[in-house]
Parts: sequence; structure tokens; C-alpha cells
Amino acid sequence: MHRKLKIFDYTWNVADQYDMICALKDDCEFYHCLNIRRQWDPSIRPVPDQLKFVTGYKPGVYDLAILHIDQQAINPKHKQVLIYNEFNECIIDIPKIVINH
Repeated sequence: MHRKLKIFDYTWNVADQYDMICALKDDCEFYHCLNIRRQWDPSIRPVPDQLKFVTGYKPGVYDLAILHIDQQAINPKHKQVLIYNEFNECIIDIPKIVINH
């Protein structure tokens, strides 16, 4: 039996994330944390079967985290930076990939 890689991330660039999730559908399960930046809008992109929504990070559940940040990082109080910092600090049990949009 093939075990799928469990990936934690949060909604950032839905178009790019949708493409990635669909491309990796046979190998990965994605767990998107609902956050204050934006939500997944199923009227724009359908929710793929391998995408699940969670309300926070739970240690020991996932294999990998994808963290997102963009040019707003120069302002340490901007809400996008706060989301990144929160997850970067609390996720210490698995590898992290940071995508700078």
C-alpha cells in the first residue's frame, strides 16, 4: 500500500496551489490551514479530493510544511508576515519549504 505524503500549508496563491495539488494528486495529501489572509474559494477553483482544511497546526501529523511569504515581509507587522512567523516558529518537528511569491 502506497502512503501519501502529508503536506501542511495555508492558502496563499490559490491558482498556483491548485495546479500543484492536482499535479501531485497521487502522491500527496494537502492540509490547508484556514487563515486570515484569504480562504479557498470553490467558485473560482474546485476543492480537489486530496485537499483538506484544518484550523491549525498539529505536531506529529504532517510530513512536510510549505510556508508562504511575499514582498510584504519588509513590514514585520503586516498580517502576511505574522502568519508566516507564527507557523515558522511553531513548526519544529518536520522539514519546511518556504516559497517567496
